[in-house]
Amino acid sequence: MPGSMHTTQQRCGHLDEQCPHARVSFEAGTQTQSLDAGPIDALRVIDALRVAGASSPQVAAHVVLPSVVPQCIGLLLYRFDVNVRSSLVLGLVGAGGIGFLINQAIALFDFDQMMTYILMVLVLVVAVDVASGMVRRRLAE
Repeated sequence: MPGSMHTTQQRCGHLDEQCPHARVSFEAGTQTQSLDAGPIDALRVIDALRVAGASSPQVAAHVVLPSVVPQCIGLLLYRFDVNVRSSLVLGLVGAGGIGFLINQAIALFDFDQMMTYILMVLVLVVAVDVASGMVRRRLAE
């Protein structure tokens, strides 16, 4: 878990780079070109809300967020899955966590304990995959 937390913290900047659709400004003259409904439809909806008197937060809540949130959550789940797997590798090289315990069990020739740790990792990875798949399916509906 410590390795996963570290890599998650370290890679939060990558989410900003990989989710550019979330960076939308509603200042005068700035429009978004990357919404799911298509740029022309999205711009029409934004213009219609503006004409109706909607403020920038209302436009963001009713047009931008419904389009951007599923993409960003999917990316967040993917990065979390990668971080869980890379934390095992970090532990194997000495950063702590379950990878360190696996390495220690190998060094002590305690193969029963090593198999227990490996099965724990397998269960964790499968649980994260299943949970992220369920969330992605719900977002796709």
